[in-house]
Amino acid sequence: MVDQEPPPMTRPRVAAGALFFDGEGRVLLVKPTYKDGWDIPGGYVEPAETPLEACMREVREELGFDPTVRQLLVTDWAPSESEGDKLLFVFDGGTLTPEQIAALKLADDELEAWAFRDQTEMLNVLPPRLQRRITKAFSAAQTGRHIYLEQGAEPTSMHVEGSRGWWTTDHVAEYLGITASTVRAYLARDQMPEPDMRVGPQRLWRPETIQRWHQQRPRKLTAET
Repeated sequence: MVDQEPPPMTRPRVAAGALFFDGEGRVLLVKPTYKDGWDIPGGYVEPAETPLEACMREVREELGFDPTVRQLLVTDWAPSESEGDKLLFVFDGGTLTPEQIAALKLADDELEAWAFRDQTEMLNVLPPRLQRRITKAFSAAQTGRHIYLEQGAEPTSMHVEGSRGWWTTDHVAEYLGITASTVRAYLARDQMPEPDMRVGPQRLWRPETIQRWHQQRPRKLTAET
């Protein structure tokens, strides 16, 4: 009897962060030293650690206080071509007191600044993918409803505007014989591709363009279950 190799399974990188608010409802952002731009407090999950534990540990290390992390706001399945499969959790850190804010202490080797920003200001300084995720996390914090995301968007909320009219991602996936998550990954890339055609202000993509992109993706990103 020949032992069969187990089917390939994804081993995503896992990260966790939290939204912390001030008394005016603004969210706490941090500016890492090791990458460009701003982010929310948090980081990668280490071996034998849960996402919640990782979030609390990272906040202690980066900002010098023990957070009271509350409910899970969003879970985002967000693979990228540079990092492969990736799973992100965003928790509700609640509202910080003036005393907690005054006591924030940056980890010199990880962060160079922190700031509270309202939703409009925040979206101006965050990369597109994080903008989408945090916008949904804001909504979840207000409604108390956990939101599952793929590439920062709810799976049922994305459509393709094609030459034959509006297609849902499920329709495009069925037409091309690929998964709907592949279609969403194409639409949610940080740099949107040039459209196949323009009709007035509309930007149109043919499903075949998505199929070509899917065929050219690195193999490790195409093995989906």
